[in-house]
Amino acid sequence: MAEGSQVTVVGSVTMLPGALKRRIYIEDETGGIGVYLRRGDFSPLMLGDLVRATGRLTDYYGETQIEVSSPSRVSVLGHDAPRAPRWARTGSIGESDEGCLVWIVGRITGFARDSLTLDDGSGPLKVYFPAGLSWRRPYVQIGETWGIQGIIGQYVAAPPYVGGYQLIPRAATDLGRPPLFLPTTGR
Repeated sequence: MAEGSQVTVVGSVTMLPGALKRRIYIEDETGGIGVYLRRGDFSPLMLGDLVRATGRLTDYYGETQIEVSSPSRVSVLGHDAPRAPRWARTGSIGESDEGCLVWIVGRITGFARDSLTLDDGSGPLKVYFPAGLSWRRPYVQIGETWGIQGIIGQYVAAPPYVGGYQLIPRAATDLGRPPLFLPTTGR
């Protein structure tokens, strides 16, 4: 849909407010999206809450989000078990992954104060640690293998908004040395 379109979306909460200030993420079987609250505070939410968000589509540095005008535009419809992240390759992250909860495993190829770079052999992916986190980026060494889960965001400083995908962990428990995260096999 075009930017500025009024939409109503229902999804399960995959990221709580806090780390990204006034933004949460919701996801259903078709994909995920950020929900940005312009004024006020979200009502208390838990991972797995099923919410309905009504607002307009906006673009925030390349990332599509729903901008809601007030907390009353986000209503809790129920609760289910939190969504499980899906596995992704570091070099294949793209537009269809934006807003989704994923997990990756790769080697550390670089780091900065607010980020790490992981590569599973398919290409690098930035792991971004927002300033609003209540915990710090872990100490890592180049070449170590880490497993990380979180939300795929996009941030590109200027148009055209191409690339700039990054994984945003939600909690310190979203990161660790393998075998922290193992796929669900059904057995």
